[in-house]
Amino acid sequence: MNYKFDIILNKVNKFYLQLKEIRVKKGLNQEHLAAELSKRTGTSFTRNQISQYETGKNQPRLELLPVFMDILDVSAEALLGLPEHESKDDIVQLDITESTGIRRKDVNSLSKPELKQTLTDVYDLADKLIEENMRLKDIVLRIHKSIK
Repeated sequence: MNYKFDIILNKVNKFYLQLKEIRVKKGLNQEHLAAELSKRTGTSFTRNQISQYETGKNQPRLELLPVFMDILDVSAEALLGLPEHESKDDIVQLDITESTGIRRKDVNSLSKPELKQTLTDVYDLADKLIEENMRLKDIVLRIHKSIK
């Protein structure tokens, strides 16, 4: 079950993958991004910290997300790797179907009870993760509005 959990979590939060891609597209280097973060937050950031964020070795504090959004001029969805046009159910469905080959509506037709229960648990876990992400998105938007 940990493997499936990791797949879903990576789909929900791809910040560490997106940060570098977006930074490069915007023509910024790690030093410049660190300097902008330092300037806007009053806290010292280094190129090494940015590198750790981009490799997933470390994650920034939640309150930095709106600052990254502002510097890079992108949405929270873009930074987290969430398609802005897809619903949470589309994301969950696609991820689980890709990893198992079974759609949610087909779970009840499975003949093995333990497989049926495991997939039901995976879908339930995915729903909880997406719900948490939606709450996180609301929090980030409130923080972003309060900073401006």
